[in-house]
Amino acid sequence: MGKKGKFILIFGLIFVLFISGIIVFKNREDRINQANKEIEQLVEMKEYDKLRTLFMDYEKMNKNFGLTEEECVEIKSYFYMLQMYKEKDYDMVYSISTNLKAEKCWIFKNDAEIFVKEFLESKEGIEERKKIEDREKLAQEIKNLRKEMGNWGREHISEIGPYIGMPESLISKTMLGYQDKTENISFEYREDIYIYEKHYIWKDDKENEICKVIVGQEEYEYEPVVKEVEFLGSNWEKKLLYNGEDENLKKEFTIGIYTGKLYEESNHGGYDNIKTDVELIEEYIDEYDVYEYSDADEFYYDHKDDFEGYEDAEGYYEDAWSLIDENTEYLIR
Repeated sequence: MGKKGKFILIFGLIFVLFISGIIVFKNREDRINQANKEIEQLVEMKEYDKLRTLFMDYEKMNKNFGLTEEECVEIKSYFYMLQMYKEKDYDMVYSISTNLKAEKCWIFKNDAEIFVKEFLESKEGIEERKKIEDREKLAQEIKNLRKEMGNWGREHISEIGPYIGMPESLISKTMLGYQDKTENISFEYREDIYIYEKHYIWKDDKENEICKVIVGQEEYEYEPVVKEVEFLGSNWEKKLLYNGEDENLKKEFTIGIYTGKLYEESNHGGYDNIKTDVELIEEYIDEYDVYEYSDADEFYYDHKDDFEGYEDAEGYYEDAWSLIDENTEYLIR
């Protein structure tokens, strides 16, 4: 092949490469334009969930617009925030807006900055901020109260029953003494947290359960602690360590205290067992058949001569029925 032929071949190759480059560039430009058009349409229609799905394809977004995975993640968060605002989930909007990196939101940077600023200054944003502050304050108060309760409990351990938050190591030192029965529950894997669970049960001499305690330990806790306490029978009262107004805290720091003796000293120097709930129910049945009445008014009407007044009869009626929740099976029999 002569020089002229080589020249024509080289020129032809260059021309083909040039045309191919133009075609590739044009195809890429068309693809980008189409992608841009799709994004614009979804933004206009406020289809934020569909927009999030688009930006989940990191490889495609990188190929089309040169976006990094980090940028795609922030853009997805931005559209998720808009979706939550659309659904009026202001708690989630507040959470995202306080963590969003607007500078990484590509062409939505300015929109994201404006939205975050306006939301945080809005009525909804201010209310959410106050909720967060209140929750943090409550969490700190609970933490302080748990510490106070731990100290208080150790000091008065022999005078009280088991309480929520008590370390497992102190259970046998309460006024109930050593438990009558324990049930070991195997380790259970639940929601990525290992939980150790053990049941402690105290009984009277007739094998009636008077207290049941559930101890548990989560992975992040230093030691097992009392999670639930169930006091059985009529001789338990509830005392609040915390006297504030918050009902959740009251429930958190309620302590059960035994109001009677496990054994009563008899006249002949021995010890007689206190009456069980079932024995008390039998007395109520034998004396006035109180459980035949559906309300205190009806009961008082039939037994006016047996009580000093309505309040006396009502108190008797309520005391009798207070035993039933724990002893429903007895009445059914």
